[in-house]
Amino acid sequence: MLVSLFGVGVALLANAFCYVIAVGFLLLIRGVHEEKGDRRASPLAELKDGLNYTRTTPGVSLVIGLTLVFGLSSLAFIQMAPGFARAGLGFDAKETGIFMLCLGVGAIVGGTIFTVLRTTATPRLVVVAMMSYSGTLVLLALNPWYYGYYVIAVLNGVTNALEVILPNAYFQTVVPSKYLGRVLSLWFLAAGLAALSALPIGVIGDEYSLRFAFGCAGTLFILFGIYFGFIRRTPETPKVQYAV
Repeated sequence: MLVSLFGVGVALLANAFCYVIAVGFLLLIRGVHEEKGDRRASPLAELKDGLNYTRTTPGVSLVIGLTLVFGLSSLAFIQMAPGFARAGLGFDAKETGIFMLCLGVGAIVGGTIFTVLRTTATPRLVVVAMMSYSGTLVLLALNPWYYGYYVIAVLNGVTNALEVILPNAYFQTVVPSKYLGRVLSLWFLAAGLAALSALPIGVIGDEYSLRFAFGCAGTLFILFGIYFGFIRRTPETPKVQYAV
């Protein structure tokens, strides 16, 4: 909407201002508990230690592993949403802007839902969030109704917020602080593969269609989620008890 009303420059300035607000809130954080550990090892030793912890902790390894698959399939939609609206759905600039606005509104709703419900994050709930996000891609691929795309975009935004918030909340409650930074780094690395997976999805989209490409990507992850999240049993990881 800002682009339509004022141009790209104003929209970018507004975006930058939002980052300033975020930095301001980070600076207001006080009273964070820190565990005092032994003398720090070398970065390579710490990396190996973090990988071993992730590999041997069932719930954490499930979330990281499925995020890896998620990043290589469904999550590429985040990178390609504007192109999907233009090339996949045939939207013009105004319709694409409304489509992106719906994604943003959904993200706000998703964050609000988690805050209001105060849901306890578990590995299976994380898997459900990622499967729900993937399900919205399948709906976008199959939907024949014009206004349905905007409704599904809102749902995509809701599930996008939840698939980001829930893993963070889960790691904060089960991972000891000495490993937390390394586990979050692995999680961000797995999710970051979305930028790489955009290339093969774009190639498939050129050959067939972006709707077909994302529909297949969403279906692929749903199958992985059903098997690893529900059919294959994963032991629970005990929560970390922090001193206050």
